[in-house]
Amino acid sequence: PQLIYFDSERQLWKISATGSTNGWAYTNSSKLLSGQWAGAYSTADGLPLLYELGAGQTASSASSAASAASASFASSPPAPPRAGAAPAVDTPDWTREQDGELARLLESLAKSKGMAARDLSSESLARAVAQQGRFARLQAIPIDALHARCQVLCELNERCFEFLLPWLALDRAGTPGTLAHELASVKELLFNEQKKLFFERIVGATATSHAQLTFRFDRQAARRAVATAVGAGDEELEADDASMFEQLLQQIATAGGRRRRSPREAWDEPLPFMVLANHEKAFNVEFAGEIASDVGGPYRHVMEDICAELHSAALPLLVLTPNHSQPLALDRGKRMLSPAASGAWALQRLEAVGALIGVTLRTGSTLPFELANVVWLALLGEAPSLQAYAKVDKSFTELVTQVRDNSHPSCPDMDPEAFDAVYDCITFAMHRSDGGSTVELKPGGASLSLTYHNRSEWCSLATAFRLHECDAQTAAVRRGGAQILPLEALVLYTADELERLVCGQRDWSVEHLRKYAEVRTADSRSVGFLWEVLAEMVREERELFLIFVWGRSRMPEGAPPQRFI
Repeated sequence: PQLIYFDSERQLWKISATGSTNGWAYTNSSKLLSGQWAGAYSTADGLPLLYELGAGQTASSASSAASAASASFASSPPAPPRAGAAPAVDTPDWTREQDGELARLLESLAKSKGMAARDLSSESLARAVAQQGRFARLQAIPIDALHARCQVLCELNERCFEFLLPWLALDRAGTPGTLAHELASVKELLFNEQKKLFFERIVGATATSHAQLTFRFDRQAARRAVATAVGAGDEELEADDASMFEQLLQQIATAGGRRRRSPREAWDEPLPFMVLANHEKAFNVEFAGEIASDVGGPYRHVMEDICAELHSAALPLLVLTPNHSQPLALDRGKRMLSPAASGAWALQRLEAVGALIGVTLRTGSTLPFELANVVWLALLGEAPSLQAYAKVDKSFTELVTQVRDNSHPSCPDMDPEAFDAVYDCITFAMHRSDGGSTVELKPGGASLSLTYHNRSEWCSLATAFRLHECDAQTAAVRRGGAQILPLEALVLYTADELERLVCGQRDWSVEHLRKYAEVRTADSRSVGFLWEVLAEMVREERELFLIFVWGRSRMPEGAPPQRFI
C-alpha cells in the first residue's frame, strides 16, 4: 500500500511499502509534493495517518497495517530525498486559523474561476489575498509558501475523500483516539464541495422507498389558532383549529396508527417521523377550501408557514437569545432552544423540529431557521465553548471571564476584600437563559455568595450550567433528525456550513437568481425590466418575490435543485 505520513518536522511524505503488519519493507519514499515544503500538520498536531488500500487488503487489515506503520515510522522515519531535486521553500509555521482561512480562500477562488483549487496560480492567490479583507491572516505569508500550502490542502482533501473516508466509522467521531475523531477535528480544512458530494452519497445510499403521503392543511384554521395563541385573535376559535405545525403532527401520528390528540397533549409513544424521509419532498399537500395542484409550490408554502410559526410566540419551543437585548452583541436576532421546553409535549414537538431539519437535508430544500451558532454546534454533537457562547449571551461570557481572570474593567487585579465587595450580589444560583426560573448551581447555592476564593468553582459551575442547560432539548431535536437521515453523515460539516446547508442564502444576489432562472415571455424588454426592478429591491422585498415565484424565501447553498421558470 501507499501511505501518507506527516513527520515530526512537519514534512509531508508518500511511502510505498510491502510486507505485512509484522514487517514492513519500504520500497520507496518521496515527498508528496516536489521541493522541501514544510508546514503540514504532524500526527502530534492532531492530523491522522492517512493511507491508501493496497491490493488484497481489507478495511481491518489496512487499519492494523496503518497502526503498525505509524509505530515503525515513529522509531525509524524515512530518509529525506537528496538535495537538488527541487528548490526549497522557506515556509513559516502554520496555525489552524491560517489553514482554515486558506481553505475558504481556495474554495471561493476556485468557484469564481470555475477551476480546480489545485490549478490556481500563485498570482491569482496573491491578488485574492490582497483584494479581499476576509483573509487578513494570510497577508504576511510569502506567496510561494502560500501556493505550496495550497497544494498540501488539496492533497489532503483528495486523499481523505477518495481513500480514507470510505473506511471510517463516522459514528465514532465523538470517541477520542479514533481516525474519525481526528479527521473531524480538522473539518474546517476540508473543502465544502467535497463534503457535500460525500454527504449526498450517504443520503442516496440510505434512501427509503415508500408511498408518499398526502396531508391536508386548513390555512384559515391555522391563522386563527396562531393569532389566538399570540393574543392577537379577534375571531372565535373553532374546536379543530390548530397551527400548521400541529396539523402536520396530527397527520404524521395518524399515518403511524396513533389516534389524534388535542394540540396540547403529548402522544404516549414516539411519532413515526420516518414517513417524511422521501427524496424530493416529504409529502404532498392539499388545502382545505382551496384549489391547488401540488407540483412543489403548495408544499414549499406549507414548510415556510410552519417555520414561521416556530419562530413566533404561538409555539414555545424557540426563544430569542439573551443577546437580543444586549447592544453590540452578535446574532441579536437569533433563537435558541427554549430551556423551559422540558415536558413530554414540548420534547415531542422538538423531535418534530429535528425531523424538519432532517427533511431539508435529505430533500435539498431550505427552511429559514434563525438559530444561534451554538444550536448548530449542538446538533452536530459538539459541545460549544465559552467563546462560542458569546453569540448567545455576551454579558454572561464577559462576566465569567472577568471573574475567572480577576479582570473587572474598572478595577482589575483586585485583592480578595475588594473582589468580594464588588461581586457580593452574585450567588451560586442563576436564572435560565430565557429569564425563567432560578436554578442552584450546587445545593444551597442561593445563599452562597461568590468570593475571591471560590471564584474558580463558580466559573466552572456557571459555565457548565449555561453550556448544558438545553441538553435535553438538543437530544430531542437529534432524535427527530435521526429518523430522517444518519446524523453521522454530518460530522465533517462545521456549524456555519450546516446552517447554510439547512437555511440557504438569505442575502442572495439578483445575479445569482438570474443565473439559474428561465423567464418565458415573448416580450424581451419586460425581462430586462424585471431584473432592473429586482436589483433595486431591498433584501426583504427580494425574499417576498422569491416566496411568490418559488414558495421559499431563501436560495439554496450553491446551485438550486432545479431551474426557476
